[in-house]
Amino acid sequence: GVSMWFVETIKQLKLCYDALRVSTGKIDQLKEEVIGLQKDELKNQLNQFRETQSETVGKLQTTLKSELKSYSDVVASSFCTQVPIVSTKDIAVAVENVVNSEDRSKNIILFGVKEDDGVEAGKA
Repeated sequence: GVSMWFVETIKQLKLCYDALRVSTGKIDQLKEEVIGLQKDELKNQLNQFRETQSETVGKLQTTLKSELKSYSDVVASSFCTQVPIVSTKDIAVAVENVVNSEDRSKNIILFGVKEDDGVEAGKA
């Protein structure tokens, strides 16, 4: 009785142990496969991200080159088209007219003109 039961139990335990060892090996193998697949997927996603990033940067650079002008270009084109160019002679005549009318209630401020241009009122 008891010894037969004991022998049979040991055989069953050995079979369970062998099955467990095989299952553990399979689980480890499957883990490695899953990790490998995840690495491949991450590499693919990273490559897709880099391609998208490269395309986006290229499009952005193209857009910036074609659409944006330098500040000096904008100022030059605005200035030339919107502000009439006035000669120093015209300014001198305007100042002389103001002086002759003796209207001292108004001030004139001229930007971008040197103070000493050699032009005096009455000599323009």
